Amino acid sequence: LNHMAGVFWRLTSYFEQDPPLDEYAILPVASGALFGIPKCPEEDAEADGEEDADEGCFALEGKLALSVEGALLICRHASVKLRRLWEQECSATDVDEGLPSAIEKASRALLLTSSDASLGWRCRVWLLDRGFLRAEVELLFLSMLLRTNHKCGEAWAHRRYALLRAIAETPAHRETLCKNELSLVEEVARKYDHHYYAWNHWAFVANLVGKENSDFDFPRLVYITPSHYGIFHHRLVRLQRKFAHGGENEEAFDLWHEEHRLSEQLLKTFPHLEAPWSFRTQLFALFLENLAEEEASLEKISDFWHAEVAALTAHEEKMKAETGKSNIFRQRFEAQALMEVSLWLGWAAGRRLTALTPLLTSLHTALCRLAHVDGDGDEGIQGNGKEAFRL
Repeated sequence: LNHMAGVFWRLTSYFEQDPPLDEYAILPVASGALFGIPKCPEEDAEADGEEDADEGCFALEGKLALSVEGALLICRHASVKLRRLWEQECSATDVDEGLPSAIEKASRALLLTSSDASLGWRCRVWLLDRGFLRAEVELLFLSMLLRTNHKCGEAWAHRRYALLRAIAETPAHRETLCKNELSLVEEVARKYDHHYYAWNHWAFVANLVGKENSDFDFPRLVYITPSHYGIFHHRLVRLQRKFAHGGENEEAFDLWHEEHRLSEQLLKTFPHLEAPWSFRTQLFALFLENLAEEEASLEKISDFWHAEVAALTAHEEKMKAETGKSNIFRQRFEAQALMEVSLWLGWAAGRRLTALTPLLTSLHTALCRLAHVDGDGDEGIQGNGKEAFRL
């Protein structure tokens, strides 16, 4: 018990040092050797030939190392201590003067070693709500926590709550706070692949910022992390919201063309990645969905589909000439585009449009080519457009 308490208080003392801690890791052994600090002769003698003496935790220059054994000891001690302190708070009529500080230290230690501990998060919310903990200080702690526990949903949710508290406490710092959030999202996204938690947090902050800060479009991050579909998902959501407002359709199509140009650049630069191709497919589907209300859009559909296939086929031919390999993503795009056009044709057949034959012929030819069969059967298409659509 004394050993557990000793490791716990050593961890607590590190949070009072300067510079403040901003990153930590749980490692097999934690000692000064990790930071290039040699052991003193007395420690060498006590180690009895062991290569590294585990100190449980060690910190230097803002970086904290916890050993596996040390983390287990801290977690156990902090859990028991926090439960006792919380029961004391719940049963007391008045809050003891030293209780909030003790709860803050115990909950911090518990969450560093067990980030999904519900009691720890409940106590942090209580500290914020009662004014015992400043929200900006809590954001710094959460940055440290999320650099290691980057897929902890509770931590991201609590961060959003702390951010709203920080903006309410210091409205003048609103822009700085949101830029700090963007920096954290970019840092985590660069560090970990396919990070939906980070992109969802960005979407939350972007909604807070609105149109005030163009940094939240972050095209630079599209090029830095082009394999992350999460970033494209949120761009598509923004575009869908534009189309949902009927009076802003011109603005929505302007935004669509902007995203389409971005897609072109990404496919030229990263033709071997799946996410940019999925992004292009969704842009194709959005275009169709928002032209489907106009009977006169049949020609636009045909021209658009042909232009997309021709442009992307040119991409594939260039890639094949350079690498000698076909691009399966381009072929998959064409198949999915055929499916989207077929859905649109289902709507058109319901409206009894009679000018479908040229488009159906083109679709049938493309389908046969994708299936590697001859394109016979045009007579059936000419004679019965509905039957061709059913095929």
